[in-house]
Amino acid sequence: APLEFRYDTKPEDVVRSLHVSVGMRFGILYDAFTKVDYTHNGEDKSIKEKQWHGMNRYRQAIYMRAGYGGFGLSCYYNTTPLFDPGKGPDSTTMNTVTVTLFLTGF
Repeated sequence: APLEFRYDTKPEDVVRSLHVSVGMRFGILYDAFTKVDYTHNGEDKSIKEKQWHGMNRYRQAIYMRAGYGGFGLSCYYNTTPLFDPGKGPDSTTMNTVTVTLFLTGF
């Protein structure tokens, strides 16, 4: 569920406009599973395991996007840790960052 504030320098001509947006997004982890496919003695096998693996079920992120016309850059930073406290690798706090270059045609 995103919440975004957007600004365009030329809203009537988006192709030649500088645009900037900032916002937040919220999410809930609905399901998590691991699937491993392998071959043993010539027989194809598959293992599916449903577990949370200590992952945080709720996620909150802040983001910023900026660009000109159809080109731009976006950055997401998750303010909630990836794993529940004390359940991650070596019980450390891990927050994820995603940086994206984008090209849009419309």
